[in-house]
Amino acid sequence: MTETMTVHQALCEVKLADKKINQMFSNANDFTVIGVNTNPDSAKANVKGIDLDTFINNAKSSYQKIKDIFNRVDAIKAAISKSNAATMINVGGKTMSVAEAIYQMKYGIKNKKNLIANLQKQSSYVQISFRTAEMAVEEKLEKSVIALFGKDNIKANTDEVLDYKDKYKKKYMPVIVDPINIQDAINKLSEEIDQFEMNVDSAIQVSNATTMITIEY
Repeated sequence: MTETMTVHQALCEVKLADKKINQMFSNANDFTVIGVNTNPDSAKANVKGIDLDTFINNAKSSYQKIKDIFNRVDAIKAAISKSNAATMINVGGKTMSVAEAIYQMKYGIKNKKNLIANLQKQSSYVQISFRTAEMAVEEKLEKSVIALFGKDNIKANTDEVLDYKDKYKKKYMPVIVDPINIQDAINKLSEEIDQFEMNVDSAIQVSNATTMITIEY
């Protein structure tokens, strides 16, 4: 059997099918395929008060109904997956397949947010470590100036003192090593996330409403 519908219609049908299945499983009257006949030799043979032939027919019918639903849902989901892999959409200026966009929604964006958190943590730690090391060098420099030029020249701006301080700082002052420009990386990742989250829902909705799929089962 072959049937054509939009992805949106297909998704709605899958959702409805799941609801029907759950309802059948939760209601013994809708889905009972095995029971006990307590009067096998009697004309009144029954299972839980239901005529034996009726029970047998209902059991077979219910089971076939579940299998039919499963087969249709499987076919629909397969068609949706195929379509999602082939259908391209634009999200925040980037072209990607619907499948990729869905992956980003579920996993990719979460990974990027975790990366941002890690970068921010590293940056904060390094800033604190840098400031601590910087203060330690400043303290040692002050003591060194006192030892060489006397206490009265700690804040002196003579060429000799300034030259000494400059050389000392160049030799001992800590320097933050930031090969990737961490704040710029954080800003770019944040912008990517914002653009994606602002546009992905509408892009997928429009695609689902206009993209046709063929179901075969």
